Amino acid sequence: MIKTITVGLLLALGNISQSAEKTEKEVAATEYYNAYLDKCPKDTIRCILFTDGLREANILSINLATSQVEDSYDRYDTTIRGYDSPRKLAHNSAVKLKELLSQMPESTSEKLEDIKAVRVAFWSGETLRIIKVSRSSLPRQIERIYDVAGGIKADLQ
Repeated sequence: MIKTITVGLLLALGNISQSAEKTEKEVAATEYYNAYLDKCPKDTIRCILFTDGLREANILSINLATSQVEDSYDRYDTTIRGYDSPRKLAHNSAVKLKELLSQMPESTSEKLEDIKAVRVAFWSGETLRIIKVSRSSLPRQIERIYDVAGGIKADLQ
């Protein structure tokens, strides 16, 4: 009986340390992706949505100056990266996206879990704005970004 309790306690402690390690990795991954958003160049829109915990993300990057769109899959702390071929936006699509930036909402909740959110970085004048909005009540401006740029809209759900 004592052996069973001891083994059970050791297994439970092992699970606790594994979850603490997981949390550290999630914190590091969040910092990694925050840094990516913080480095958003002018005339660019960057969108991040997490797909499997906080370590995997789909990234949509739109360079408005060159009308270039790139989709990528990124897994934090590994060399796994997936890229779709960059594609060109039509000129009127780039103009439409620039207009959308002036209508972007504020963050719906900074306390919202990242796994339930879409994060968007863009420049408004001389200020870098990074907003966080809920996937479940996605503002139409964010939906339009994915519509116009051809991002993976199914991942927004």
